[in-house]
This record gives sequence, C-alpha cells and structure tokens, in this order.
Amino acid sequence: MTAGTSLLGLLTALLGGIGLFLLGMTMLTDGLKLAAGRALERILAAWTRTRLHGLITGICVTALVQSSTAMTVAAIGFVNAGLLSFAAALWVVFGSNLGSSVTGWLVAWIGFKISIDAFALPFIGIGMALKLTGEGTRRSGLGMSLAGFGLLRRAPLALGSLGILGHRAGSTLGVEQTMYYAERSVEALLTCMPTPSFKEYSRFPSIRRDIAVLVDQHVPAGQLQTIISDNAGPLLKSVAIFDCFQGGSLPPGTKSVGFSLEFVSPDRTLTSDEVDRLVGSVESALATRAGGTLRRTRM
Repeated sequence: MTAGTSLLGLLTALLGGIGLFLLGMTMLTDGLKLAAGRALERILAAWTRTRLHGLITGICVTALVQSSTAMTVAAIGFVNAGLLSFAAALWVVFGSNLGSSVTGWLVAWIGFKISIDAFALPFIGIGMALKLTGEGTRRSGLGMSLAGFGLLRRAPLALGSLGILGHRAGSTLGVEQTMYYAERSVEALLTCMPTPSFKEYSRFPSIRRDIAVLVDQHVPAGQLQTIISDNAGPLLKSVAIFDCFQGGSLPPGTKSVGFSLEFVSPDRTLTSDEVDRLVGSVESALATRAGGTLRRTRM
C-alpha cells in the first residue's frame, strides 16, 4: 500500500465516519422524540435527579452494556432530543467512564466481554423493520432510534466521532468560546496504515556500489532513482541518494546526484563481475533515459 493509497483511505474513512455519525444521531434523536413521549422523560429525570444519581446511573448502565461509548452516545441523543439536561448528562458520562472499569472486572470474573459493536448491524436491521411496519406510530420511532443507535456504533468503527458542544455546555462550565469534542478509533486508523511486511535477511554478504550521475539540473532525483530500481534487477536490495551537488567545477545548468546501490543474493555470494554487469545495465539506462554522464566508485 502506497502513502497516497493510505491517505485516500484515511480521507474516505473520515467522510464516511462523519456521515454515519450525523445520520445516526439524527435518526436516534428523531426516533426518541417520536417514541419516548413524556414517560421516558420522567424516567430519565428520576434517574438523574441529583449528581450522585446521574453518576450511579452512568456506572450501572455502562456496566450492563459493557460500553462507555454506547452510554455516551445515548446521553448525547437524550440531550439532543430534549429529554435530558446537559448538566445531568455530564454526570452520566462521568459515571460511564467509571463504569468502563467495571467492564474490566466483569471480564476478569466471568472470562468474556460482550461487544455491543457486534449488535450494530442487527440493531439497524431490526430498527428499520420496526420503522417500515409501524409508520406513524411509536413503534416507528422506536425502530428509527434503534437503527440510529446501530449507525452510531458503526461510525466509531469507521473512524470516530466529532462535533460541537452546545452553548449550554459552555455556560455550565463557564467557557465562552465554542467547544468541540472528538473520539478517534485507533483500530480504524490502523486499518488505513500500510500493512507491515517481513523479508528474511540473506545469510550471504552484500556488495555495494556508489555511482554519481551528472544530469541536467531540472531532472528530478526521484526519476533517476526509479530508473535505477527498474534496471538493476531482482538482486538490488536498496538504492539511496547520498549526495546532490551543483556548482563548483560542474558545467553550468547541471548537477551531480550520488546513489548508493546495495546488491545481495538470497542463495549465494555475489561476485564483483556479476555486480559490475548489473551496474553496467543501470548506467546504460540512466544515460539513455536521463541523458546523464556517469561516474562510478567501487566500495
């Protein structure tokens, strides 16, 4: 995987993650507004009537679902739906962070962990089935909120979540500037990185040749390096630029680029004659394709 490919994958994941997060949050909020009514609001008010109650609620629910992220997402959805105040949600989130340690205790006691992310796709499927079969009813709202929750659980798998906290958050904390939040998925970011690979080291010694290429000053050094790699054959282990010089005794409008070539065979010791023939092919290609004059030093 090239650097350009990994960057494209990262940008694609970024756009997809933001889109899933916004879509899921909208569906969750609208569904809760339609399905909850006043009953859920009274329940939430009772469970978070004091800071201690909100803290305990966050701990218990997080321990139950074994996901502090799920609890945080649900709290954000309740705030957006107007079912929970920001101050109460803040203590629920504090509790969810403490509850995540309970998850570790449960894993130590019972030996396994229930991953809420594994239910994300079933939540989306069941939620959409409820919505389509109960249009205009509370069942439709329940289905929409369930599907939205599933999408939110998929969004962190894509990349993460980010957003702007409302004005009430700043007022509560005494901050006048706009506040942002972001949650990144390290797992998703790692999938955008090139996969590490291993190549066995040769048991036989390598031979290095240093060459200097005199070319027009406008010829990129990267182009010369590509020509070398394409014409040195499979025994070329590495090629690196070690010098680039202009001026001095060089003709005007030219530059000298130095390359270090290392050759190695996986099954035998190379001879100087073999390496000389390979370097000769490289020199011919550089002279033909780059119009360069070459000098060579043996090491």
